[in-house]
Amino acid sequence: MATWQRCEVVQRAATALLLASCLLHLPAPAQIQPVKGSSMKITHQPTPRDSNEIDVPITALRRAALPAPPPAAASGPPSYAQPYANERQNGRVGAPMLVPLARLWRTELAAPGKARQVLAAGATIVVQSSTWQSFGPQGQALATSRSGAGPMYVNGAAGIVYSLDPNGFVAAHAATTGKREFIVMPGLGDNASFVYLLGRGRELLLAGASGPRGNFEQIGATPPSAPLGPVSMLELVRLPENTQSAAGSLLTGARTSRLEVPAGRIVAARSDDIIVFAVEGAVFFVDRDLNPRAAYAVEGTPLALSLDEAGRAYLVLDTGGRRELRLITPGGDLGFATTLPSSTDRFPLPAVIGYDHRVFVASRNKLLALDPSGRELWSHDLPDKPAGLVIAPDGMLLVSEGEQLAAYDTHGKRSRLFDFPGERLATPAAVTSGGGLLLATDKALYSLGAR
Repeated sequence: MATWQRCEVVQRAATALLLASCLLHLPAPAQIQPVKGSSMKITHQPTPRDSNEIDVPITALRRAALPAPPPAAASGPPSYAQPYANERQNGRVGAPMLVPLARLWRTELAAPGKARQVLAAGATIVVQSSTWQSFGPQGQALATSRSGAGPMYVNGAAGIVYSLDPNGFVAAHAATTGKREFIVMPGLGDNASFVYLLGRGRELLLAGASGPRGNFEQIGATPPSAPLGPVSMLELVRLPENTQSAAGSLLTGARTSRLEVPAGRIVAARSDDIIVFAVEGAVFFVDRDLNPRAAYAVEGTPLALSLDEAGRAYLVLDTGGRRELRLITPGGDLGFATTLPSSTDRFPLPAVIGYDHRVFVASRNKLLALDPSGRELWSHDLPDKPAGLVIAPDGMLLVSEGEQLAAYDTHGKRSRLFDFPGERLATPAAVTSGGGLLLATDKALYSLGAR
Protein backbone atom coordinates (compact mmCIF):
# COMPACT_ATOMS: atom_id res chain seq x y z
CA MET A 1 0.00 0.00 0.00
CA ALA A 2 1.34 3.42 -0.95
CA THR A 3 2.15 5.91 1.80
CA TRP A 4 -0.66 8.22 0.79
CA GLN A 5 -3.14 5.33 0.83
CA ARG A 6 -1.97 4.32 4.31
CA CYS A 7 -2.53 7.90 5.49
CA GLU A 8 -6.10 7.80 4.22
CA VAL A 9 -6.87 4.72 6.30
CA VAL A 10 -5.55 6.58 9.32
CA GLN A 11 -7.51 9.74 8.52
CA ARG A 12 -10.80 7.89 8.14
CA ALA A 13 -10.33 6.37 11.59
CA ALA A 14 -9.57 9.67 13.24
CA THR A 15 -12.84 11.10 11.98
CA ALA A 16 -14.91 8.90 14.28
CA LEU A 17 -13.26 10.15 17.45
CA LEU A 18 -13.88 13.83 16.81
CA LEU A 19 -17.61 13.33 16.31
CA ALA A 20 -17.94 11.57 19.63
CA SER A 21 -16.63 14.59 21.43
CA CYS A 22 -19.31 16.60 19.72
CA LEU A 23 -22.64 16.28 21.54
CA LEU A 24 -23.82 15.13 24.95
CA HIS A 25 -26.94 16.42 26.72
CA LEU A 26 -29.57 16.66 24.03
CA PRO A 27 -32.14 19.35 24.94
CA ALA A 28 -35.83 19.02 24.21
CA PRO A 29 -36.73 20.20 20.68
CA ALA A 30 -39.33 22.59 22.09
CA GLN A 31 -36.66 24.41 24.07
CA ILE A 32 -33.93 24.86 21.49
CA GLN A 33 -34.46 25.19 17.76
CA PRO A 34 -31.81 24.79 15.07
CA VAL A 35 -30.30 27.91 13.59
CA LYS A 36 -32.12 28.26 10.27
CA GLY A 37 -30.19 26.46 7.55
CA SER A 38 -27.30 25.69 9.90
CA SER A 39 -25.74 22.25 10.14
CA MET A 40 -22.33 20.62 9.92
CA LYS A 41 -21.39 17.39 8.19
CA ILE A 42 -19.20 15.23 10.35
CA THR A 43 -17.93 11.69 9.94
CA HIS A 44 -18.44 9.18 12.74
CA GLN A 45 -16.39 6.01 12.65
CA PRO A 46 -17.37 3.80 15.62
CA THR A 47 -15.00 1.07 14.34
CA PRO A 48 -12.36 1.08 11.60
CA ARG A 49 -14.79 -0.83 9.34
CA ASP A 50 -17.82 1.43 9.90
CA SER A 51 -18.01 5.03 8.74
CA ASN A 52 -21.12 7.22 8.78
CA GLU A 53 -21.52 10.77 7.54
CA ILE A 54 -23.94 12.70 9.75
CA ASP A 55 -25.49 16.09 9.10
CA VAL A 56 -25.58 17.56 12.62
CA PRO A 57 -28.01 20.45 13.29
CA ILE A 58 -26.31 23.44 14.90
CA THR A 59 -28.75 24.96 17.37
CA ALA A 60 -28.84 28.47 18.80
CA LEU A 61 -27.87 29.09 22.41
CA ARG A 62 -30.38 30.45 24.91
CA ARG A 63 -29.32 33.38 27.05
CA ALA A 64 -30.05 32.47 30.64
CA ALA A 65 -29.19 33.72 34.11
CA LEU A 66 -27.79 30.57 35.66
CA PRO A 67 -27.92 29.93 39.41
CA ALA A 68 -24.50 29.54 40.98
CA PRO A 69 -23.77 25.84 41.45
CA PRO A 70 -22.75 24.57 44.89
CA PRO A 71 -19.02 24.54 45.67
CA ALA A 72 -17.25 21.62 44.11
CA ALA A 73 -15.49 19.05 46.25
CA ALA A 74 -11.88 18.08 45.67
CA SER A 75 -12.05 14.64 44.06
CA GLY A 76 -9.49 11.86 44.24
CA PRO A 77 -5.86 11.94 45.32
CA PRO A 78 -3.98 15.07 44.22
CA SER A 79 -2.06 14.68 40.97
CA TYR A 80 -1.07 16.72 37.96
CA ALA A 81 -1.07 13.97 35.34
CA GLN A 82 -1.68 16.13 32.26
CA PRO A 83 -1.44 19.78 31.20
CA TYR A 84 -3.67 22.27 33.04
CA ALA A 85 -3.97 19.95 36.07
CA ASN A 86 -6.72 17.52 35.02
CA GLU A 87 -8.90 16.20 32.19
CA ARG A 88 -11.20 19.24 32.49
CA GLN A 89 -8.20 21.58 31.99
CA ASN A 90 -9.63 23.87 34.69
CA GLY A 91 -6.48 24.30 36.78
CA ARG A 92 -7.92 22.74 39.95
CA VAL A 93 -5.38 20.97 42.12
CA GLY A 94 -6.60 18.57 44.75
CA ALA A 95 -4.67 19.65 47.85
CA PRO A 96 -4.35 22.91 49.78
CA MET A 97 -0.96 24.55 49.59
CA LEU A 98 1.35 24.64 52.59
CA VAL A 99 2.83 28.03 53.49
CA PRO A 100 5.33 29.45 54.12
CA LEU A 101 7.47 27.66 51.55
CA ALA A 102 11.06 26.49 51.57
CA ARG A 103 13.14 24.80 48.89
CA LEU A 104 13.33 21.04 49.44
CA TRP A 105 15.54 20.29 46.44
CA ARG A 106 16.64 21.66 43.08
CA THR A 107 17.78 19.58 40.09
CA GLU A 108 19.31 21.00 36.92
CA LEU A 109 17.39 20.14 33.76
CA ALA A 110 19.38 18.16 31.22
CA ALA A 111 16.75 18.43 28.50
CA PRO A 112 17.34 21.31 26.05
CA GLY A 113 14.67 23.90 25.32
CA LYS A 114 12.14 25.67 27.48
CA ALA A 115 10.15 23.50 29.87
CA ARG A 116 6.43 23.45 29.07
CA GLN A 117 4.90 21.35 31.83
CA VAL A 118 5.73 19.56 35.04
CA LEU A 119 3.52 16.48 35.37
CA ALA A 120 3.30 14.46 38.57
CA ALA A 121 1.25 11.36 39.40
CA GLY A 122 2.09 8.90 42.14
CA ALA A 123 5.87 8.63 42.36
CA THR A 124 6.33 9.74 38.73
CA ILE A 125 7.58 13.27 37.98
CA VAL A 126 8.10 14.36 34.36
CA VAL A 127 9.27 17.64 32.84
CA GLN A 128 8.37 18.20 29.19
CA SER A 129 10.36 20.35 26.79
CA SER A 130 11.72 19.34 23.37
CA THR A 131 12.37 16.07 25.18
CA TRP A 132 10.88 14.73 28.40
CA GLN A 133 12.86 13.90 31.52
CA SER A 134 11.69 11.88 34.53
CA PHE A 135 12.75 12.29 38.16
CA GLY A 136 12.45 10.39 41.42
CA PRO A 137 10.70 11.73 44.55
CA GLN A 138 13.93 13.36 45.80
CA GLY A 139 14.77 14.95 42.44
CA GLN A 140 17.16 12.28 41.17
CA ALA A 141 17.24 12.25 37.34
CA LEU A 142 15.96 8.91 35.97
CA ALA A 143 15.36 8.87 32.23
CA THR A 144 14.89 11.03 29.16
CA SER A 145 13.32 10.55 25.74
CA ARG A 146 12.41 12.56 22.67
CA SER A 147 9.06 14.33 22.65
CA GLY A 148 6.98 16.09 20.06
CA ALA A 149 5.22 19.40 20.61
CA GLY A 150 1.90 17.87 21.64
CA PRO A 151 0.48 17.22 25.12
CA MET A 152 1.59 14.43 27.45
CA TYR A 153 -0.12 12.22 30.00
CA VAL A 154 1.38 10.35 32.97
CA ASN A 155 -0.17 7.13 34.26
CA GLY A 156 1.31 7.14 37.74
CA ALA A 157 -0.13 3.76 38.75
CA ALA A 158 1.46 2.00 35.76
CA GLY A 159 4.57 4.18 35.65
CA ILE A 160 3.98 5.00 31.98
CA VAL A 161 4.51 8.28 30.16
CA TYR A 162 2.35 8.84 27.05
CA SER A 163 3.53 11.44 24.56
CA LEU A 164 3.28 12.38 20.89
CA ASP A 165 6.65 11.57 19.38
CA PRO A 166 8.27 13.61 16.57
CA ASN A 167 6.88 11.16 13.97
CA GLY A 168 3.27 11.67 15.05
CA PHE A 169 2.83 8.40 16.97
CA VAL A 170 1.49 8.09 20.50
CA ALA A 171 4.44 6.57 22.34
CA ALA A 172 4.28 4.79 25.71
CA HIS A 173 7.54 4.81 27.71
CA ALA A 174 8.47 3.43 31.11
CA ALA A 175 8.92 6.47 33.33
CA THR A 176 11.88 5.13 35.34
CA THR A 177 13.96 3.76 32.44
CA GLY A 178 12.73 5.62 29.38
CA LYS A 179 12.26 2.30 27.57
CA ARG A 180 9.64 2.49 24.83
CA GLU A 181 6.89 -0.04 25.51
CA PHE A 182 4.78 0.47 22.37
CA ILE A 183 3.51 3.03 19.88
CA VAL A 184 0.02 3.70 18.48
CA MET A 185 -0.64 5.42 15.16
CA PRO A 186 -3.32 8.16 15.45
CA GLY A 187 -5.73 8.74 12.59
CA LEU A 188 -4.39 12.18 11.76
CA GLY A 189 -0.85 10.96 11.17
CA ASP A 190 2.31 13.05 11.31
CA ASN A 191 0.76 16.11 9.61
CA ALA A 192 -1.26 16.92 12.70
CA SER A 193 -1.15 19.32 15.60
CA PHE A 194 -2.51 17.66 18.73
CA VAL A 195 -4.08 19.69 21.53
CA TYR A 196 -5.38 17.01 23.91
CA LEU A 197 -4.19 13.63 25.19
CA LEU A 198 -5.96 11.90 28.07
CA GLY A 199 -5.56 8.44 29.51
CA ARG A 200 -8.13 6.53 31.56
CA GLY A 201 -7.16 3.00 32.38
CA ARG A 202 -6.70 1.41 28.97
CA GLU A 203 -8.38 4.24 27.07
CA LEU A 204 -6.63 7.13 25.33
CA LEU A 205 -8.52 10.17 24.06
CA LEU A 206 -6.85 12.44 21.51
CA ALA A 207 -7.89 15.64 19.75
CA GLY A 208 -6.02 17.35 16.96
CA ALA A 209 -6.18 19.01 13.58
CA SER A 210 -4.31 18.83 10.30
CA GLY A 211 -4.02 21.18 7.35
CA PRO A 212 -5.09 20.51 3.74
CA ARG A 213 -4.19 17.02 2.59
CA GLY A 214 -4.46 14.84 -0.50
CA ASN A 215 -7.78 13.54 -1.82
CA PHE A 216 -7.71 9.85 -1.00
CA GLU A 217 -11.26 8.97 -2.08
CA GLN A 218 -9.87 7.69 -5.36
CA ILE A 219 -7.49 4.77 -5.02
CA GLY A 220 -4.87 4.39 -7.71
CA ALA A 221 -1.19 3.93 -8.36
CA THR A 222 -0.48 7.60 -7.69
CA PRO A 223 -2.22 9.98 -5.27
CA PRO A 224 -4.81 12.33 -6.77
CA SER A 225 -3.72 15.94 -6.99
CA ALA A 226 -6.92 17.65 -5.82
CA PRO A 227 -6.42 18.64 -2.16
CA LEU A 228 -9.02 18.36 0.55
CA GLY A 229 -9.54 21.00 3.23
CA PRO A 230 -8.30 20.92 6.81
CA VAL A 231 -9.79 18.45 9.25
CA SER A 232 -10.15 18.21 13.03
CA MET A 233 -10.57 14.92 14.80
CA LEU A 234 -11.34 13.19 18.07
CA GLU A 235 -10.03 9.69 18.50
CA LEU A 236 -10.71 7.16 21.24
CA VAL A 237 -8.17 4.34 21.46
CA ARG A 238 -8.91 1.30 23.62
CA LEU A 239 -5.70 -0.57 24.31
CA PRO A 240 -5.66 -4.39 24.49
CA GLU A 241 -5.02 -6.18 27.76
CA ASN A 242 -1.60 -7.36 26.59
CA THR A 243 0.63 -4.54 25.40
CA GLN A 244 3.94 -6.27 26.15
CA SER A 245 3.80 -8.24 22.90
CA ALA A 246 4.48 -5.01 21.01
CA ALA A 247 8.05 -5.03 22.39
CA GLY A 248 8.48 -1.33 21.76
CA SER A 249 6.99 -1.35 18.27
CA LEU A 250 3.55 -0.68 16.75
CA LEU A 251 0.79 -2.04 18.98
CA THR A 252 -1.80 -4.29 17.35
CA GLY A 253 -5.24 -5.14 18.70
CA ALA A 254 -6.19 -1.61 19.78
CA ARG A 255 -9.81 -0.66 19.05
CA THR A 256 -10.43 2.86 17.75
CA SER A 257 -13.41 5.17 17.32
CA ARG A 258 -13.15 8.51 15.57
CA LEU A 259 -15.01 11.72 14.75
CA GLU A 260 -13.93 13.99 11.93
CA VAL A 261 -15.04 17.60 11.37
CA PRO A 262 -14.15 19.85 8.40
CA ALA A 263 -12.35 22.49 10.45
CA GLY A 264 -8.74 23.52 10.87
CA ARG A 265 -8.68 24.23 14.61
CA ILE A 266 -10.05 22.34 17.60
CA VAL A 267 -10.03 22.64 21.39
CA ALA A 268 -11.27 19.80 23.60
CA ALA A 269 -11.73 18.65 27.19
CA ARG A 270 -13.52 15.93 29.14
CA SER A 271 -15.57 15.85 32.35
CA ASP A 272 -16.45 12.35 33.52
CA ASP A 273 -18.58 10.94 30.70
CA ILE A 274 -19.00 14.24 28.84
CA ILE A 275 -16.57 15.13 26.06
CA VAL A 276 -16.70 18.67 24.72
CA PHE A 277 -14.93 20.13 21.70
CA ALA A 278 -15.23 23.34 19.74
CA VAL A 279 -14.32 24.23 16.17
CA GLU A 280 -14.95 27.30 14.07
CA GLY A 281 -18.70 28.03 14.34
CA ALA A 282 -19.82 25.35 16.80
CA VAL A 283 -19.30 23.69 20.16
CA PHE A 284 -20.17 20.00 20.48
CA PHE A 285 -21.12 17.76 23.40
CA VAL A 286 -20.68 13.98 22.98
CA ASP A 287 -20.86 10.96 25.23
CA ARG A 288 -18.05 8.66 26.26
CA ASP A 289 -18.49 6.50 23.13
CA LEU A 290 -18.32 9.56 20.87
CA ASN A 291 -22.04 9.55 20.14
CA PRO A 292 -23.34 13.08 19.39
CA ARG A 293 -25.70 14.63 21.92
CA ALA A 294 -25.83 18.37 21.09
CA ALA A 295 -24.13 21.06 18.99
CA TYR A 296 -24.48 24.81 19.47
CA ALA A 297 -23.61 27.80 17.33
CA VAL A 298 -20.72 30.04 18.40
CA GLU A 299 -19.30 32.91 16.42
CA GLY A 300 -15.54 33.05 16.27
CA THR A 301 -12.42 30.95 16.46
CA PRO A 302 -12.02 28.71 19.54
CA LEU A 303 -8.76 29.35 21.38
CA ALA A 304 -9.02 27.53 24.71
CA LEU A 305 -11.50 25.34 26.60
CA SER A 306 -12.00 24.20 30.18
CA LEU A 307 -14.89 22.47 31.94
CA ASP A 308 -16.35 22.37 35.43
CA GLU A 309 -17.66 19.27 37.21
CA ALA A 310 -21.12 19.67 35.59
CA GLY A 311 -19.64 19.55 32.08
CA ARG A 312 -20.23 23.26 31.51
CA ALA A 313 -17.85 24.70 28.91
CA TYR A 314 -15.77 27.84 29.50
CA LEU A 315 -14.76 28.72 25.95
CA VAL A 316 -12.27 31.43 25.00
CA LEU A 317 -13.04 32.78 21.51
CA ASP A 318 -11.56 35.24 19.06
CA THR A 319 -14.51 37.07 17.52
CA GLY A 320 -12.84 39.16 14.85
CA GLY A 321 -10.11 40.75 16.92
CA ARG A 322 -12.03 40.72 20.20
CA ARG A 323 -11.56 38.07 22.89
CA GLU A 324 -14.55 36.64 24.74
CA LEU A 325 -15.12 34.04 27.44
CA ARG A 326 -18.43 32.22 27.12
CA LEU A 327 -20.05 29.84 29.58
CA ILE A 328 -22.09 27.21 27.72
CA THR A 329 -24.07 24.44 29.39
CA PRO A 330 -24.66 20.94 27.95
CA GLY A 331 -28.35 21.87 27.68
CA GLY A 332 -27.72 24.90 25.46
CA ASP A 333 -27.78 27.83 27.91
CA LEU A 334 -25.38 30.72 27.45
CA GLY A 335 -24.58 31.66 31.04
CA PHE A 336 -22.43 34.66 30.14
CA ALA A 337 -20.31 36.17 27.38
CA THR A 338 -17.62 38.37 28.92
CA THR A 339 -15.23 40.51 26.91
CA LEU A 340 -11.60 39.82 27.83
CA PRO A 341 -8.56 42.11 27.62
CA SER A 342 -7.24 42.37 24.08
CA SER A 343 -4.40 40.02 23.20
CA THR A 344 -2.57 38.68 20.17
CA ASP A 345 -1.73 35.40 21.90
CA ARG A 346 -2.69 32.56 19.53
CA PHE A 347 -2.61 29.97 22.31
CA PRO A 348 -4.00 31.51 25.51
CA LEU A 349 -4.24 29.54 28.73
CA PRO A 350 -7.62 27.88 29.42
CA ALA A 351 -9.77 29.63 32.01
CA VAL A 352 -9.11 28.43 35.56
CA ILE A 353 -12.33 27.54 37.40
CA GLY A 354 -12.29 27.78 41.18
CA TYR A 355 -13.99 25.29 43.45
CA ASP A 356 -16.46 28.11 44.20
CA HIS A 357 -16.85 28.69 40.42
CA ARG A 358 -15.02 31.96 40.30
CA VAL A 359 -13.18 32.16 36.98
CA PHE A 360 -9.62 33.38 36.31
CA VAL A 361 -8.25 34.36 32.91
CA ALA A 362 -4.67 35.42 32.15
CA SER A 363 -3.55 37.31 29.07
CA ARG A 364 -0.14 38.68 28.17
CA ASN A 365 -0.39 41.58 30.63
CA LYS A 366 -3.56 41.12 32.68
CA LEU A 367 -4.94 38.72 35.29
CA LEU A 368 -8.72 38.88 35.50
CA ALA A 369 -11.04 37.37 38.13
CA LEU A 370 -14.78 36.91 37.42
CA ASP A 371 -17.64 35.85 39.66
CA PRO A 372 -19.75 32.80 38.63
CA SER A 373 -22.03 35.05 36.53
CA GLY A 374 -19.11 36.46 34.51
CA ARG A 375 -18.85 39.87 36.24
CA GLU A 376 -15.41 41.24 37.03
CA LEU A 377 -14.30 40.92 40.65
CA TRP A 378 -10.75 42.25 40.35
CA SER A 379 -7.84 42.50 37.96
CA HIS A 380 -4.07 42.90 38.17
CA ASP A 381 -1.56 44.11 35.61
CA LEU A 382 1.21 41.65 34.81
CA PRO A 383 4.66 42.36 33.37
CA ASP A 384 4.31 39.48 30.91
CA LYS A 385 2.20 36.43 30.15
CA PRO A 386 2.41 34.10 33.17
CA ALA A 387 3.78 30.60 32.70
CA GLY A 388 0.62 29.19 34.26
CA LEU A 389 -1.89 29.36 37.09
CA VAL A 390 -3.68 26.84 39.28
CA ILE A 391 -6.34 27.04 42.00
CA ALA A 392 -6.31 25.18 45.33
CA PRO A 393 -9.43 23.97 47.22
CA ASP A 394 -9.03 26.80 49.75
CA GLY A 395 -9.39 29.39 46.97
CA MET A 396 -5.69 30.30 46.75
CA LEU A 397 -4.69 31.14 43.15
CA LEU A 398 -1.04 30.37 42.36
CA VAL A 399 0.48 32.27 39.43
CA SER A 400 3.93 31.69 37.91
CA GLU A 401 5.09 35.25 37.20
CA GLY A 402 8.60 35.70 35.84
CA GLU A 403 11.06 35.12 38.71
CA GLN A 404 8.33 34.86 41.34
CA LEU A 405 5.61 32.48 42.38
CA ALA A 406 2.70 34.66 43.52
CA ALA A 407 -0.53 33.87 45.35
CA TYR A 408 -3.85 35.72 45.18
CA ASP A 409 -6.45 35.28 47.88
CA THR A 410 -10.22 35.36 47.39
CA HIS A 411 -10.19 39.17 47.49
CA GLY A 412 -7.43 39.54 44.93
CA LYS A 413 -4.71 40.42 47.44
CA ARG A 414 -1.33 39.41 46.05
CA SER A 415 1.46 37.90 48.11
CA ARG A 416 4.91 36.71 47.05
CA LEU A 417 5.43 33.06 47.90
CA PHE A 418 8.87 32.27 46.53
CA ASP A 419 11.63 33.93 44.49
CA PHE A 420 13.76 32.33 41.79
CA PRO A 421 16.51 34.92 41.32
CA GLY A 422 18.18 34.75 37.92
CA GLU A 423 15.68 32.16 36.66
CA ARG A 424 12.28 32.51 35.03
CA LEU A 425 9.39 30.20 35.83
CA ALA A 426 8.41 28.13 32.80
CA THR A 427 5.50 26.06 34.17
CA PRO A 428 2.52 26.31 36.50
CA ALA A 429 2.83 24.83 39.98
CA ALA A 430 1.96 21.15 40.32
CA VAL A 431 0.66 20.53 43.85
CA THR A 432 1.69 17.21 45.39
CA SER A 433 -0.40 15.02 47.71
CA GLY A 434 1.47 16.41 50.71
CA GLY A 435 0.74 20.02 49.79
CA GLY A 436 4.20 20.66 48.31
CA LEU A 437 4.86 22.20 44.92
CA LEU A 438 6.79 21.18 41.82
CA LEU A 439 7.82 23.86 39.30
CA ALA A 440 10.31 24.17 36.47
CA THR A 441 12.28 27.28 35.58
CA ASP A 442 14.32 27.83 32.46
CA LYS A 443 17.18 26.02 34.24
CA ALA A 444 15.97 23.59 36.90
CA LEU A 445 13.18 21.58 38.52
CA TYR A 446 12.24 22.71 42.04
CA SER A 447 10.42 21.02 44.89
CA LEU A 448 8.97 23.41 47.47
CA GLY A 449 7.42 22.42 50.80
CA ALA A 450 6.48 23.70 54.21
CA ARG A 451 9.21 25.67 55.94
